[in-house]
Amino acid sequence: MEIILTTDYADIFPGEDETVVSLLKDIPSPLLIQLISALNSELYIRDQGMPTQIKILDLLLKRQASDVKEKILTRVLSKVRKNEENLYFFSIMFNMNFLHYELTHFRDLPYDELSVDQELRVFKAYLRIAETTNDAYIKAMGTIPPYNNEYFRKTVWPTLIDQFELNKQLTPFPTLVRGAVFFNYLKNHSRYSKYAESYLQRHGKATALNYLFDIANLFVAGSNRSAEMSPDGLATFSTQSAPGFITLFEQFTLDREAYAKLYQNSKSNFSGIKSKPLYKLNDNNYLILHWGYLTNKMYEGLIFDFYQYSGIAEHHDFKAFTDFKRFLGESITERYLVRKLLTRMFSRKHQILKFDEKEIKGFPDAYFRRGNDVFLFEIKDAYFPASAINGYSYEKIKAAIDQKMNNETKGTGQFIKQLKSLTKQPFENPVRYKHLRNLNIYPVIIYADLIFDMPGVDQYLQDEFKAKVLANGLEKHYKKIKPLTFINLTFLIKNFDLLEENGTRLSDLIEHYNSEIVKRKKRSERTRDLIDHMRVYTSFEQIVSDMLPHTNLKRNYLDTCIKVLDLKEGLPV
Repeated sequence: MEIILTTDYADIFPGEDETVVSLLKDIPSPLLIQLISALNSELYIRDQGMPTQIKILDLLLKRQASDVKEKILTRVLSKVRKNEENLYFFSIMFNMNFLHYELTHFRDLPYDELSVDQELRVFKAYLRIAETTNDAYIKAMGTIPPYNNEYFRKTVWPTLIDQFELNKQLTPFPTLVRGAVFFNYLKNHSRYSKYAESYLQRHGKATALNYLFDIANLFVAGSNRSAEMSPDGLATFSTQSAPGFITLFEQFTLDREAYAKLYQNSKSNFSGIKSKPLYKLNDNNYLILHWGYLTNKMYEGLIFDFYQYSGIAEHHDFKAFTDFKRFLGESITERYLVRKLLTRMFSRKHQILKFDEKEIKGFPDAYFRRGNDVFLFEIKDAYFPASAINGYSYEKIKAAIDQKMNNETKGTGQFIKQLKSLTKQPFENPVRYKHLRNLNIYPVIIYADLIFDMPGVDQYLQDEFKAKVLANGLEKHYKKIKPLTFINLTFLIKNFDLLEENGTRLSDLIEHYNSEIVKRKKRSERTRDLIDHMRVYTSFEQIVSDMLPHTNLKRNYLDTCIKVLDLKEGLPV
């Protein structure tokens, strides 16, 4: 995790007091929406840290008089030297707040090329919006908390949570896999097949893969174009409609007037842009407002669209979207997708893999034993509540985590009940291990919502689980109860074929992660250095990445994925 320093309007233009409204009053919104889309493309697709910041700054100021540029750069360098950190002007969070402002304060003015004065005022307005954004975070943080085990969470979570999803780089293929499994299950393993067929017919697609690959190709084509240089030196950020894509573009394109009416008083975690990530520039060109939101249309965005457009919302089983989401989590993610992945992972002889068939009360979602190593899996396909994301409140964020992952009936509490049950009744019959006291227990939560990737969530749950284990005196029954491991479903999809191979077994990765965290904690306690303290909160996936191959060329991964998940099921032979 990198610490960055952002600048404010007052740092660069001290003594000036212009408002965003006055700065932008004569500047057409379409031009600024194009600019913001270009900045988002540059920062999402091609970000190289400080070189990218300098590149954008130079482009925005290139027409300014030399004395103006010199004055700005002098003040920038002064703050950099003072803080001894990299200084960031531009971020996707600032861009999205600027974009939200333009969509809700739209100025439909004639436009051609901006004047030099207007370009400077755009830069000033950007800094004003950045300043307002930072002020909201400062207000949310309140007073600096004492330096204890909650220090990191209290200072970082309220200011990070609503930008974490924006900046997180999504991997398209695992998202596409989830979308393919979603359609596959509905069409071939449920009583809702007609809705899947209706949705695909709406878009003129013969198969789910046709639909999903169209979105993937849209992303790839846009990414390839972003490697080209537009006249202003930024990555290109638009795409073009084509035959076969018309309904897709219509469904993904934002209605500016409807957006302004619905979100005038709240950005609502940018849900309007998340739902409609394209903006129609003219008859042939569409701006990509946020690349991650476009990728999301292959699964997270897809299920919202499916509920809205397929007709399934009229079915009595799904009177509310939450009913539909609960069905997806239990029937598809937990009992279909993850079961297939775990079955492939743990397929060797003399191993026990069992799933919860509701025959034994309190049985984990999945139970795996290899020798004396026992894995207890809980699968959580739950959304992080939007109210907590938008609340800038540590207490609300912590309460949301507890609600989803850390109470008597979910997450940590489920593991405690399972460990108690194991002391009375084995989870396998016949029992092929000798003594309970010889077992090493690995509790693992597999989660789906990337908001739970936020630094510190995993270690908070580890601490809570450990406290519960000690409070219930459970350690005496087992050889070792390992720290709780928190794994993103995307990581599992990307690496399931490796996690029972020598050197990259899941147990090897968990031991490496726990060992590394212990070392980092010791170093942080010794140095009391902020950078060392931040490194303690590196995610499981980041820490174990050096143990995994960085290429799929020798793995035959794609064929394995298609076979294990039955992605060809129902396709014409």
